[in-house]
Amino acid sequence: MEINTNELVQNEILQLWNEFKEYDFCKLRPLAPPTTIKKSALLFVGLNPSIRKSDEAGISEYDGQLDNIVYDKVNDKYYSKFDKITKNTGFEENWTHFDMLFYRESQDEVRKLISKKFNDEFSNKGNEFIFRQLLISKKLLEQSEPKMIVFANRLAGEFTGINRDVKDGKVFGEWLNLNFEEKEDHYLLNGVPVIFSKQPNRYFTNEELEELRMHIANLKQKYTIS
Repeated sequence: MEINTNELVQNEILQLWNEFKEYDFCKLRPLAPPTTIKKSALLFVGLNPSIRKSDEAGISEYDGQLDNIVYDKVNDKYYSKFDKITKNTGFEENWTHFDMLFYRESQDEVRKLISKKFNDEFSNKGNEFIFRQLLISKKLLEQSEPKMIVFANRLAGEFTGINRDVKDGKVFGEWLNLNFEEKEDHYLLNGVPVIFSKQPNRYFTNEELEELRMHIANLKQKYTIS
């Protein structure tokens, strides 16, 4: 089974961009999430669809529309990593992916938006802009009912609230404030096994890929996931 993101969140993404379109950080079209996301699958969650050199010619300023780009999950340099990671895990044909943000800039630009040092001129609007995207993605996370989750980016993981802390009575890093149960080498979210990983980019070694693959396979066996 699949969920249809057109029906679930795409209008909400456009409403958000319409609300923030006067700000420079909202000048480009958002990238739509995959049209469909598998339910009851291994879910990889990335950070955001940063602009690739191959995409630059087709980039448009925001005009009330979403960008829709479909990447080849077998041959694409990024998505093919997930194909390799799921090999011999039992999830080879049952994995799916989406990003937590629809904002098409680099991870450094995301960090600038959520940093008060860079964000004073926007009266903290950058933080709100990011947070409201996270709330939209939370719907995708809940509706997809994954059997296992891999947050495949450190900042994407932070946005779950996994690193929240309290200092002098103030809460920091709360973000989505998801309630994880910590285990020896993983977490549980409402009983679903969760792995926090760095992004499987060009710096992701074969050894790291194999370690993540085995971690997934072992958790699938441990929790007898069908």
